Amino acid sequence: MGLLKPAKLPAVDIDILRSQDEIMQLSDDWHQLWVKSPRREVFTTYAWAQAYLKSRSGSCDLAAVVCRRRGGRVGAILPLEGIGNEWRLLGSETGDYADMLAEPDISTEEMSAILEAALSFSQSRPKCKFKKLSELSLLRKSLISLREKKVKPGYLLLLPDHVCPAVVKMRGDEFFRLSQKKILTRCDKKMSRKGAVAFGHIEEADLIREKLDRFFEMHQTRCASLGNRKSLFSERATRDFFRNLVDNFPANSVLRFAELTLDGQPIAYHFGFELDRRFMWYVPTFDIRFKEYWPGFVAIRRLFEYAQARNINEFDFTIGDEHYKSLFANCRRQNVSCMLFRRSAEGMAWYGKEIMRIVLNLIRTLRLAKGGAR
Repeated sequence: MGLLKPAKLPAVDIDILRSQDEIMQLSDDWHQLWVKSPRREVFTTYAWAQAYLKSRSGSCDLAAVVCRRRGGRVGAILPLEGIGNEWRLLGSETGDYADMLAEPDISTEEMSAILEAALSFSQSRPKCKFKKLSELSLLRKSLISLREKKVKPGYLLLLPDHVCPAVVKMRGDEFFRLSQKKILTRCDKKMSRKGAVAFGHIEEADLIREKLDRFFEMHQTRCASLGNRKSLFSERATRDFFRNLVDNFPANSVLRFAELTLDGQPIAYHFGFELDRRFMWYVPTFDIRFKEYWPGFVAIRRLFEYAQARNINEFDFTIGDEHYKSLFANCRRQNVSCMLFRRSAEGMAWYGKEIMRIVLNLIRTLRLAKGGAR
């Protein structure tokens, strides 16, 4: 569909790309900007976006706001996906952290122009919702800077999002000490009394592909056993997305697909990543028929041993503040969501409705608690 409503700054052009082919042609620039990121995330790579788009079979409404600096050099890319009446960061529904791609020295004026363009080109989507922005996200830092300098396109709200526990290495034997925690060694010994336990990462892509169906099935069965929880793999698009990740990320690069077996039978899997001496806990699951042997804890123990051997600096449990993570984490980061509205009145109206929704939910919760106490 070409370029829409380009904005101009001194020596800077802001272009808006709307077709998937145009956006995918940014692959080299995308990668170069990703490499320069102060904290590189696997979730913001071109390979991740490509795997996501391929799984959606061209059904996404896409846009990319591109900031071109002097000489036509791409200085920033804000990849967007239209969902409902808002724009979101492309692929952020599947990743645990989201961000834009930009050179570290992007200016407040450039950032303001990028966001202004994101709000202006589509009449049917007058707002942007940027979820899962980590504390080290370039977009988050830029938004805070815009707010502090009162250079705000439209109406900007920053709201708390997921808590992200992690283990940051404070001493050389950090992960070895964690692997020796009583709760982990007790579970490991119990399983070992049952039979021969083996754990390892699979490095052959073909073998990983063969095991994905069992991985999906295990996750679906476990979620069904919890009653009120739907597995992310209940949707074919998500299963296709994970297959695409295996295709796009060689197992000997950043992908880490681990298998725990008991007497040769797979009883737990973990689909994760390792990047810049940081291990990411992404999607774990286990066979509920063996839950009495705590396969999840056994897998965590073996992964801590792996982290120690690999000289990992951080074991990132990513989004979710589940209780088991608190048994090990020594750090808790807070993601934020950003709501950006074209007009202040729209933003204030949305904020008022959100406050009312929170109050009503609180009243409902208190009433249920009071009724249960009788």
